[in-house]
Amino acid sequence: MANIITITSRLIPPAVALACAIAAPGMLGQGTPLGAAPSFPSKPAYEKEDRALNEAFRAIMRRLDAAMKRELRENSREWIRHRDYLCGYQAAMRLGKDDARDDEYYQCLRDLTRDRTAYIRAAFGKTSAPSGVDGAYGDGFGGVMTLRTHTDGSVHFTIEVVRGPTFHLGSISGDIAVRGGTAEFREKEPCAGDGCCRIEFAFGKHWIDVREHACAYHHGARVFFDGRYRRVGKTP
Repeated sequence: MANIITITSRLIPPAVALACAIAAPGMLGQGTPLGAAPSFPSKPAYEKEDRALNEAFRAIMRRLDAAMKRELRENSREWIRHRDYLCGYQAAMRLGKDDARDDEYYQCLRDLTRDRTAYIRAAFGKTSAPSGVDGAYGDGFGGVMTLRTHTDGSVHFTIEVVRGPTFHLGSISGDIAVRGGTAEFREKEPCAGDGCCRIEFAFGKHWIDVREHACAYHHGARVFFDGRYRRVGKTP
């Protein structure tokens, strides 16, 4: 756990950074006697992924300008809260108590940390962007978007999201016209008036900001399309 704190100690308060520390006595997880040392076979694998994330973070930060460094730091703060919430919530549901730890908790940390390393390399590790808007984009929190330009110049978008520890889903697709770095999608059917879904797009060099309005019909509870989607690759 030491390495992740190396990053987070500069990004968030220590109380948040320590949320993934080994549980205190009496909170060792289901089936572990009070005072006994817990057995977490997946913890070394998580620590290995954690070290790889720290190394990737430092290498990328050296190549970024001041604005992008600030953005990566802020995004990392948000991701740490996201990671701790997802893994902590699932462990609490399994074990029936808050702040519990078990081997599946460290499996969760391992998997999310590995995915995070791949994401920051793809989303922040490039200093140049390809021309046009076509590509695969991700928000790093369960949202993915693809854009593909038609021969008539319009752009087809697809957004698919998986949010939260209970994996609620959402998806929407349509065509937009990009003008002056912005675009808007307006749903026509099956809706009417203010109940129609509307999505605003604002295009940056490496990212697209998405804002939804009245789109609950297209996703589950606690799910949203909003976010900053950073380019992570070519259109599949």
